[in-house]
Formats: sequence, C-alpha cells, structure tokens
Amino acid sequence: MATSPVVQPSEDSYNPAKSWKILLVLMPMVVVSGALIYKSHNAALTVSTQMVRPMSVADGKVHVVGPKDEVETFDGNVSWQGYPNAASYDVAMFRSPDTVWWKESTKADHITLHREFFPPQLKRLVDANASVGYSVVARDASGTVIADSGPQYFYVKLPPQPGFGN
Repeated sequence: MATSPVVQPSEDSYNPAKSWKILLVLMPMVVVSGALIYKSHNAALTVSTQMVRPMSVADGKVHVVGPKDEVETFDGNVSWQGYPNAASYDVAMFRSPDTVWWKESTKADHITLHREFFPPQLKRLVDANASVGYSVVARDASGTVIADSGPQYFYVKLPPQPGFGN
C-alpha cells in the first residue's frame, strides 16, 4: 500500500489555532477606541446643549437674553444672542426710546455697562423701583445697522427698606 506524502504547512501560512492571540491583542484596542469615541460624542453633545446664547437667525431682530421682566438689582450686564455677520453692537439705555441717556458699544454678545459713568437720571432709575429701557443694535463691518432688538424693558424692584412703611 502506497502512502501519500503529508503536506506540512510552512511557517508563513495561516494557522487558525494561532488566531486567538491576535484577537487578544485587537479586542482591547477596539473596546478602548469605542469607549473614547462614545465619550467624545457625549462631551460634544453636552457642550452644545449648554450654550446659553445660540446664534440668532438673520431675521433683522437682535434677540435679547437679559435683563428682562423684574430684577432686584441691575449690575450693568446686558446679553443677547449673537447676530450673523455682526461686527459690533450698540447698547442704548433710556426711559423712553426717543431720549437715549447712555450708549456703549462692544464686539461681543454681552456687555457690562459702566454704571459709574451713568448720568444722574439713569442712576436714579437703576437704583430705584423703576422701569428701565434699552435696545441692542447690530452693525456689520462697515457700520451699517443690520438688526435691532427694538425697545426692551426691565423693572428694578428693590426689596422694602426697614422703617419705610413696613
């Protein structure tokens, strides 16, 4: 009886018995990569949901964030949603829109107005129970008005002072 020769695999040929070693090396790398991708995706979602002032749509209106309604104090902070293509913003303070008492400019979507330089009539308004008006105007790089908030109002309601009608 004739025997056929046995074919021996060469060292370079594929051997399924050795595949588990490759899996032991690749599996932790796949798991770590997946975890990092998942974590970075969730971090990006967290950042995007925490944005306080998203960009306004180009509707010709600056959307004011605050102050609004009733406040106990006015610290000079005014904020709004950024407007597309705005290079700067003018913030005007008034009792009536036709008589501006204070105006400052900024390139950001917020400003802290310099209350220490307010004229006396405006200081009295922001330091008492009174309605205060303001507007925010967006300008492009050439200085042209591209959006306006229109008149906005907030009411400064001070807490009652001891000894005054209490």
